[in-house]
Amino acid sequence: SLAKTSMGVVHDTAETPWSTSFKEDYAVLKIPVFIYRDQKHYSESLKAFFSELSIKQTDVLVLDLRGNYGGSPGPTVELFTYLINKPLPFFAEDNPFYLGKWKKPIEPAAEVFGGKIVVLMDEAAFSMNSFLLSVLRYHGIGTFVGSTSSGGFMCSDASRNAVLHNTGLRLRYSTDVFKTAVEGQEMGIGIEPDISIDWTIEDYINGNDPVLS
Repeated sequence: SLAKTSMGVVHDTAETPWSTSFKEDYAVLKIPVFIYRDQKHYSESLKAFFSELSIKQTDVLVLDLRGNYGGSPGPTVELFTYLINKPLPFFAEDNPFYLGKWKKPIEPAAEVFGGKIVVLMDEAAFSMNSFLLSVLRYHGIGTFVGSTSSGGFMCSDASRNAVLHNTGLRLRYSTDVFKTAVEGQEMGIGIEPDISIDWTIEDYINGNDPVLS
């Protein structure tokens, strides 16, 4: 019952709700995955949250992306539009043609956040989450806190499934490579935090979150 395919993990965690909260001096937006079927609801929620940031004049945003293994380009890039102050491309030019609309400079959202951004990150970050981290890092957007991501500016996907004839082993393999519109980042290396924080046994036992603290 504990055995899972890679897609089994995705199916179990897709649609995990995002959450928001407002503290005295900052606001928190936690997005645990970038897979949402109801894109309209996701879009409306993002717009409402960033509008509220403006109304309340909140000048510090904590973006919690821990545990987020990635997902789809749409939800990821839409969040990106609220964090930039000028048109910027997300994907590099040599990506597959169907990512074309995100290769061009993307306009910032009307409710773009102009304050301080703190990005919470961990080892679970790869795929679209690590793509977002790589672009934010490249443009100097936010202070990264936590631990090094597993993914970076490039990854392979467009995966297919196969079963090996002789052994019956299931095989899932990628067929394409994707990368973000950045330069100078090392291939095969995750995004490192600006402030590295290690968990202790006491943190787990006591329910303490040293990264958010």
